[in-house]
Amino acid sequence: MAESVSYWICSCGKSNLKSSKKCAECEKRRPRRWLIYGAVLVAAVVGIAMLSPAPPQPKTALNLPAAQQDFLSEIEAFQSQVSLSPNSLALRELIQTRDTQIANIASPEGWSGIVLGIQSVQGKGGISIDIGGVNLLAGVHLSYGLDTLIPSSQSTVYDMLLSLRRGDKVTFSGDFESHNGSAVEMSYTGQAAVSNPEFLFTFRSLEPAPSLKD
Repeated sequence: MAESVSYWICSCGKSNLKSSKKCAECEKRRPRRWLIYGAVLVAAVVGIAMLSPAPPQPKTALNLPAAQQDFLSEIEAFQSQVSLSPNSLALRELIQTRDTQIANIASPEGWSGIVLGIQSVQGKGGISIDIGGVNLLAGVHLSYGLDTLIPSSQSTVYDMLLSLRRGDKVTFSGDFESHNGSAVEMSYTGQAAVSNPEFLFTFRSLEPAPSLKD
């Protein structure tokens, strides 16, 4: 179960497995003072970040709008570049460039995805959506002080969460959450940040895809 896994949080903001002596993102050695804080942080965010155990949905399984297809094509191009990266420093620069570009894209409108999970966190609603090998999360990042959980006061979106199930296809609009000019990637390892990235996302609208209404 997720609660039995321990993590530590590096000063760069990335979460790492307890067994790792170095940060998977910046390769700094694990400082002892972060061990307890890391366990507290994961208790708050793991419910959202671990909502996505299912394998990524292929783009052919989704009827994606053109802007979303372009976005996923850029992600795939980035993954191809990573395979040519000569070292971890170069990899970190590639990830930083990707996340900066994502923070500057136009707000997604009418994008499509598959619900991976819905959960109650801090009295609000959290959701994870696979948009085609990339997951978007309504969650929290405590070390950055960011919270995109959906409160009941956001009634239209919150009420929709109450009716959705894992595996439902949805359409949505919103914004990638950013910190210091970069999209906030929530994976615990650098490998996951490349192969199946998870981005903190603010949902402005959410509804079943048309095929679910028919």
